[in-house]
Amino acid sequence: MSTRKKPNCEDSPELRRAARRRVLTIDVSPHHQSVEARRAVFRRPLFLYSILLLVGLWVLPNVLPRRNGIPPRFNPPPFNWLERTIVISSLLMTTGVLIKQNRQEKLAKQRAQLSLQRNLVSQQKIAKIIALVEELHYNLPNVKERPARPRDRGDEASI
Repeated sequence: MSTRKKPNCEDSPELRRAARRRVLTIDVSPHHQSVEARRAVFRRPLFLYSILLLVGLWVLPNVLPRRNGIPPRFNPPPFNWLERTIVISSLLMTTGVLIKQNRQEKLAKQRAQLSLQRNLVSQQKIAKIIALVEELHYNLPNVKERPARPRDRGDEASI
């Protein structure tokens, strides 16, 4: 008979990542998830390169013909339409970042609360173990120097 251990989050990095994704998507509306998925595109270097390429493709057809005496194609310098496009896209990106930060703040508060609860339970268990060890030490007959049995008073050191 083989004894198989149940998979634990500490055992496998894949399980840890899956658990982290599950925690990050709890209580999130589909709309919120779609906003975060779109915002994930902004983190990639390819996004930066595509912006630089688009700005270059916008500026070059409007600057080069002007140098040769040909009127600009669609947006002459000072590139008002390009400026407006960049302002609107930066507004959308900033809003996406703020949404993500708000969500991360909520998750951090939940993690802090969970950590506090876990610490309180651990302290209670440790206090119980200490009390049991002291009781065992007192009740062992082969211990030569037994300490005096502590009174059940509220002024003893507590954890």
